[in-house]
Amino acid sequence: MIEGDAAAVKALPIEVGNQAASEIGEVVSMQAIPRPHDEVAAILPRATAAAKK
Repeated sequence: MIEGDAAAVKALPIEVGNQAASEIGEVVSMQAIPRPHDEVAAILPRATAAAKK
């Protein structure tokens, strides 16, 4: 999960993440949520240590 100004988060981190993910598999969805509910982070899947490398 990336937090910050909505325009800044949408512009670079989501596009970079999309590019990296498409190199190792199929990107199914990209979504920027400007003001997510406080509990959204709790339900999102966590990256494994291997995926972070």
